[in-house]
Amino acid sequence: MARKPDKSVSQSEGDVDSLQEFTLYSLGYVSTQTRPLDNEQMLEILEKARETNAQLGITGVLLHRHDSFFQVLEGAEEEVRGLFEKINRDARHERVEIVTE
Repeated sequence: MARKPDKSVSQSEGDVDSLQEFTLYSLGYVSTQTRPLDNEQMLEILEKARETNAQLGITGVLLHRHDSFFQVLEGAEEEVRGLFEKINRDARHERVEIVTE
């Protein structure tokens, strides 16, 4: 008796193929805040970043210490670069420097 093809195998192969087509792009930068930020303002920045990143399919990490930010953004290159350009124009920080790509 002939066996039917196992659809789960072909489905998982398709998943692997789609993963191979997607290349995770990451960009890390540092910057210096232009004015003091209190806890409420920092939470607003974090909440907005989480919302925007989720909409764009971007993950990463945002660190703040004293007057410096360090952020790594990960996702599709076009979305990450577009978001970074927007972040780079934000007047709440200056001396934005890419440290890793």
